[in-house]
Amino acid sequence: MLPYHTLEDAQVALGRGLTLAETLWLKYSANKPDFVLHCHNTLFLCLFYSIAPIPFLFMELSGYDKFSKHKIQPLVKRTFWEMLKCYKHVMQTFVVAVGPLQIISYPTIKIDE
Repeated sequence: MLPYHTLEDAQVALGRGLTLAETLWLKYSANKPDFVLHCHNTLFLCLFYSIAPIPFLFMELSGYDKFSKHKIQPLVKRTFWEMLKCYKHVMQTFVVAVGPLQIISYPTIKIDE
């Protein structure tokens, strides 16, 4: 549970106005149970693992040889379909392993509070 129940409480505690992102998150999460907010971690991880490889995808598909010298295996070239297959495999692993692990770990995190 968030220690601030209103926007004014949060602004006073922080000593400044809230940013747009902070305001939106406070409005969204103020009345949500901790378990629901904890489950968001899985969504954030999926989002991160979906966005972080995009620069690599563009570098690999561009075919520009100067990028190859920064790769661990510069002579290995991947096609879009191979990368898509890898992405699908990673997301399936998240659904099968990481998601349930996040949910099961909630009581452990709650004990620390």
